[in-house]
Formats: sequence, C-alpha cells, structure tokens
Amino acid sequence: LQLRGINVNPARRSFLKTYESTLVGHTHRSSEHTEPNLNGEVITCWSTGALCWMHPDYAPINKWNAGFATVVTDADGYYNVKNRRIINGEVR
Repeated sequence: LQLRGINVNPARRSFLKTYESTLVGHTHRSSEHTEPNLNGEVITCWSTGALCWMHPDYAPINKWNAGFATVVTDADGYYNVKNRRIINGEVR
C-alpha cells in the first residue's frame, strides 16, 4: 500500500487506498485510523506491529514496534479488533 508523496501512518494509508475497514500486517508499525466514508459509514483501518527482531541489519534504525492484533466476530458479522502492542515484554 503505497501512495507516493503522502507521509501518513500505515492505517491511514490503507484507508486512503481502500475506503473499507482493513487490517494490514507487515508494516511493523501499530496504527489506527477512523473516519466516515463517502456513504457516511464509519470505517476503521488498523496496522499491526511486528513479531520479529526489531533491529535487523538491513534496518537497524526504524520506527517499528512489537505487536499483534486479535479479531473476535459474532454470528451477525460484527467484529471487535484489539490492536495490541508489546512494550518491554508486556502486552498492552
């Protein structure tokens, strides 16, 4: 998901690309963006942190954070996303 010339967090970038609720991985940065789409529906996009070494040789200085998301859905298709961060070994 790349939009050239627009420096935003990964979740907002996903919103600008899809205008649909989206959960994005592989950005290594936790973020969330919520706003209504053109039909007035509230859309939320999330990006998750990473579960890997935070300072690899190819990117020793970066803006990554450790984290993951859980999604719980019900029979009606409603869902709840918890975008969890891991800080100092503790899930928050």
